Amino acid sequence: MKEKFLTLIWFSLRPTFYWHGLELFFRKFRKNYDSSFYYDQAKAWAEQQSVPVNRALEAIGLSKKGDEIPSLDKAVIVEANSLAGTSKVKMYISCSTHLNFRRYVLKFTEF
Repeated sequence: MKEKFLTLIWFSLRPTFYWHGLELFFRKFRKNYDSSFYYDQAKAWAEQQSVPVNRALEAIGLSKKGDEIPSLDKAVIVEANSLAGTSKVKMYISCSTHLNFRRYVLKFTEF
């Protein structure tokens, strides 16, 4: 409770942050869209709206019909996973490395 009071004082002494403070206050009373019900609805919508990568690239003009999508050699992925496993730094290793590579290709070709 003390922490909330101190936060209120902090916001009251800084007029620049009044709108932000009000937003944080009103957020407590808004509907929570992070529940499993809305998660399932969003997932179902995304599955219905998804298109193959080839069609998406054609739609935005980065590929022509029949072009191959760049892919990584499986040996490179295996080597990367083994090197990441032996690292002293904890790394997030995605099981969909091939798909992540495609996403990065899309990002880099926009420039």
